[in-house]
Amino acid sequence: MWEMSIGWIGENGVEKKDSFASYIESEIKRNINRIKHVVGEKKNILEDIKSKANEALEIIREINNIKPVICWYDINPNNILINQKSNIVGFLDPGGARFSPKEWDLAFIKMDLCKNKEEYEYFIKEYEKESKINYELLKALSIIVEIDDMAFQLETNTILPIAFDTNFKEIFAIIR
Repeated sequence: MWEMSIGWIGENGVEKKDSFASYIESEIKRNINRIKHVVGEKKNILEDIKSKANEALEIIREINNIKPVICWYDINPNNILINQKSNIVGFLDPGGARFSPKEWDLAFIKMDLCKNKEEYEYFIKEYEKESKINYELLKALSIIVEIDDMAFQLETNTILPIAFDTNFKEIFAIIR
């Protein structure tokens, strides 16, 4: 459990939260409103998103040992520095870095970086070298990340690649 209050800088300054679950809850509400603003009251889309988001939130609330680390938050090919031997030597754009569970980074890696299961499994092994991954938390955070990406795509009329293993395949097919 988080033993400190946490905060993120948002449109209205620093928004303090007393738990990771309360932060995720506010993210869900924010992203549902972003999606609703674009798709309107299409109940089949909104209800499915809300249902999966609430399931993810319940999982997060039930996990008592969420350990925060510094997560980059915006890992994508444009923000990774490699050397001539293709080894990762650094990351760019730390503006999105957050103090959150490492599973948060893995959820973003899955959505924004990996093209297949093999690439994703590589990152899982790398992250697991430090400490065990909570796969239940990872699954829940993957849903939250996908909802955020969906909101971004709808707002900006942008089509991002879909994760190789998405929780919203049917919805992505409808909104594209």
